Amino acid sequence: MFNLILSGINKTDTSPPVGGVRGGLTQQIPNTDNVDIWLPNLPDNIRLNSYLGQYQIQSQFILKTTIMLLRHAIIGTDKSFFSPTDLAQIAQQYTINTHNKSKEALLLQIAAIEGVQKKAGFIPATFNTPLPIAAPTEALPLIPPNAIARLTQLLVTSPEGGAIISELLNLIAQKGFCVNPSVLPYLLNWAKNRKELHPTIAQVIGERGRWLAQQNPEWDFVQHTQQPQTNLDIDWQTATLAQRLPYIIHLRQTQPQQATQLLQSTWHEENAEAAKAFLEPMSINLSANDEAFLAMISTDKRKTVRTLILNLLAQIPQSAYQTKLAAYVDTLINVSKSWLMPTKINLQLPTQINQQLQELGVEEKTKLVSGNERINWLAQLIVRLHPNYWAQKIGDIPQTMSVINKTDWATELTQAITLQAIFHKHDTWLTFLYSHWATQPNNETYCQNIASSLSATAWQQAVTQCLGFADPLLYLSILINAQNLPLDAPQTQKIARLMGNKLLAHGVTNYYEATRYVPLLEKIALHIAPSNLAALHHEIQTLLDKLKEHPDYLSRPLQKTIETLEMRHQINTLL
Repeated sequence: MFNLILSGINKTDTSPPVGGVRGGLTQQIPNTDNVDIWLPNLPDNIRLNSYLGQYQIQSQFILKTTIMLLRHAIIGTDKSFFSPTDLAQIAQQYTINTHNKSKEALLLQIAAIEGVQKKAGFIPATFNTPLPIAAPTEALPLIPPNAIARLTQLLVTSPEGGAIISELLNLIAQKGFCVNPSVLPYLLNWAKNRKELHPTIAQVIGERGRWLAQQNPEWDFVQHTQQPQTNLDIDWQTATLAQRLPYIIHLRQTQPQQATQLLQSTWHEENAEAAKAFLEPMSINLSANDEAFLAMISTDKRKTVRTLILNLLAQIPQSAYQTKLAAYVDTLINVSKSWLMPTKINLQLPTQINQQLQELGVEEKTKLVSGNERINWLAQLIVRLHPNYWAQKIGDIPQTMSVINKTDWATELTQAITLQAIFHKHDTWLTFLYSHWATQPNNETYCQNIASSLSATAWQQAVTQCLGFADPLLYLSILINAQNLPLDAPQTQKIARLMGNKLLAHGVTNYYEATRYVPLLEKIALHIAPSNLAALHHEIQTLLDKLKEHPDYLSRPLQKTIETLEMRHQINTLL
């Protein structure tokens, strides 16, 4: 016999959450007398306070530990210190019906419940706070069972496959469905750190999802992912910046002039943080109607605020600011044209930062292009100048670039014109310059920035243009990584064939050259339009057949790409 001393404890558990139940629960263990318990192979005088303190014990004989129950089951109930009365008391704590049950049956039922509790990893607890109000009735229809099964499978077994899950969620939102309640915990956990998907998540979780998100602080992103403020009764004078900013964004989308009037009414009271925040959405539906307000505040003494204002004025093609800008650049760029001599540019770079340059927004230490500070002063003017200036001054884009390439400042001027096209998002210049930079060394940054600035139509044109390059796959990769826009079927098939030729050419002799193209193929498989899935699938399967005798490092990723295409096809037929 060993003497186990069970001390009375009044303990507050401040341990981390276990299995979803948070610490901070006060748990009572009443004072007990010393109890002799026969437990072989245990040291003498073990104090079980910390172990038993995890449980609510209401009787000196209720020892809720799987080890003790298991040992008593092994040595037999006849040798156990538990009497039928003791077991009945323990069973009552588990709400077990004890009527006409033997000691053995009770012991096994207690052990079964205790085992499930221990496997589940949480401690039963009682709460005095009232239960939340039940979730409202769902307004949207639930997705079909096959879609539920597929979404659950993706969330549980392939959470890293974000692109495919996102595609399915977007389909659910477009079709006006919401996800099944059983999927919500998986979905909310998966989405909490994927901010770009929060608006879609808020659309598809339905009333139950919004209710559930209120119960868990980790899912509170749902509460902050709401539609922009549309209450036209907002008190602009007293509202906070957090309330006014979404309201201004909404007005710029629907009633831009009302937004401008509100900003004008309180502009002199706004601090720098608010001023910068309000100027950013001014680019939405920006027009000549906004010029008077922007011109009025263009002398703002806060440097960063003033820069934003001038950038907005520069984006209004016929603004007075653009007229002044063009007039000043005319004094620096002299174009000579004649029938007998080719067109020629003579540059007269600024010698110092005068008041006129300051008013136009030129900053002394800003460096945009290679070269000295004087060419950088001119570059700052060119960037804000509208690209149509060159057509009026010299001619079309190829002619302009031909003339510029003959100057001593060809590299710096080309860099400045590239930044100008990006600033104004001028598609014609951007597509031309993408081809230009594809032939230049150290060009990746310019190509990436151009690719990100293209409209959807110009992006498609750039993709088609790339297919004729000497090394098309590199520049296709830049375009596809910059914007995940759908490729059309002919483009998709041609790209797959180009990659197939590369893989077949390098498959055995050069591992690096062969495998560098596979990620692009995987990227295309994730983002091409659903209508083109079959075309790409056919091309890759044909390629796989040709690579049967080649190393596994080629066939494995291609097989994975085919699986991706098949998965996307299934997803697009679920709803």
